[in-house]
Amino acid sequence: MIFAVALLPWLTVAGNPIITTLSEMSRTLDLSESTAKLAFTMPNLTLIATCLIGGAIVGRKISYRLHITISALVMSISGTAIFFISDFTVILIARGVFGLAMGFMTPVGSSLIFRLYTEDKRARAIGVNTASMYISTIAYTLIGGIFGLRGWHYVYLIHVLSLIPMVVLLRLLPDIPVIQGSGEGAEATDKAEKRRTGFWQRFPPKCMFFIAFNFIFMLITFPIQINVSFILSELDIESATTASVVLIINTIAGAAAGILFGYVTKAMRRFSLPFALALSCAGMFLASTADGLNLLLAGSALAGAGIAMINIAVLLEVGYYVRKENIGLFSGINMAVCSFGAFCVSAYTGLLARMGFVSAQSPLMVSGVGVFALLVMFVVFIIFSNHLRKTGGTANAGASD
Repeated sequence: MIFAVALLPWLTVAGNPIITTLSEMSRTLDLSESTAKLAFTMPNLTLIATCLIGGAIVGRKISYRLHITISALVMSISGTAIFFISDFTVILIARGVFGLAMGFMTPVGSSLIFRLYTEDKRARAIGVNTASMYISTIAYTLIGGIFGLRGWHYVYLIHVLSLIPMVVLLRLLPDIPVIQGSGEGAEATDKAEKRRTGFWQRFPPKCMFFIAFNFIFMLITFPIQINVSFILSELDIESATTASVVLIINTIAGAAAGILFGYVTKAMRRFSLPFALALSCAGMFLASTADGLNLLLAGSALAGAGIAMINIAVLLEVGYYVRKENIGLFSGINMAVCSFGAFCVSAYTGLLARMGFVSAQSPLMVSGVGVFALLVMFVVFIIFSNHLRKTGGTANAGASD
């Protein structure tokens, strides 16, 4: 079963291979940078609805096998179709369909793990799934970079490869019964009413704050990935393979940060999140001033490590306020909001260009300033809350005397 869980991320080809040829696509199709980026960000918009729908029906209305098969086939067909298309409007439609299927697939991993594994074994399964996600991202990015050497549209042939793990996964996946609704009339209606009226009890304002934080953070840090091919073009070292290397270094740093985060938490405690923000900030500033490949690689690595740590730190923080049975729904909402933030990146970078930040590295400098502002905000909040805790403890002690 653990091999089946490890194969799940391989069904979804990450967007990194697409990033490696965005610069070439913009020149070939005579598009502006912000317009070309829509080819990458479009799935992040369309998956918002299906991410929530998929989370509501996975393992309940249809079987896992059918759910996986439909999602994987649509992703593979819509992704590969772009190889045969030169009209950018049709390309966006195909990428939108891909996003719909990707959103439908997104909740399968966590749902499947919670169905297959007992509580004492879930951590290992989640770890294997996460590690496999990073490995698949690296592999697809490298293969996409090789395909991209023949032309920007060749990179989309990589979606055919996702059919191989799909076939293997469906053979390994055990039969899991579909959860049927209770259908107990008044009791079911009463539960539904509680769900409607108890949203803020299940998701207190602090959770909404972290969702808003993730949206802003995604918006201002995503240019470190999406602008890679444009930055390399300005540095006169552009190639799909080189862009793949930069993105792979970013991913490897994120994987390493995820593995080491437990040690960071023990050492930094409540300052773990500010520490991750500091890494991201340093990476953004370094990449924004890079005049060669080495500095760009270093900045990408630091930013990748910080971003990975922030994702884990936020989820752990939310775990203090949300019951474990509601984590899945929170993840769906959070994923939808973050995806919308990723979709808005092209508009964000386009707005910066109109404001005079025209180089591909300029958004990274602005993003560095934004991350630094978030860093200062969190440090002040932690210091202030610690002061209140100490003050409150002294007052309580005095009252008890």
